[in-house]
Amino acid sequence: MAIGGVNEFGTEAACEFLADGTPLSEFARSAPSGWQQQNLQILLEIDISGTVVVNPKIIATQVW
Repeated sequence: MAIGGVNEFGTEAACEFLADGTPLSEFARSAPSGWQQQNLQILLEIDISGTVVVNPKIIATQVW
């Protein structure tokens, strides 16, 4: 597994996304069958308020 962002805010958002679990659970409800055994890429969009990441959301996914 590899996670990361373009800058520190993106990396923070990616880490929080995985640690929280709720957004990934939401993705899993509509994911293609067998996605757990395939490669997965998720693109997040975030807002930054001062120095805090807020409102991360999935804007694209790719399963192959």
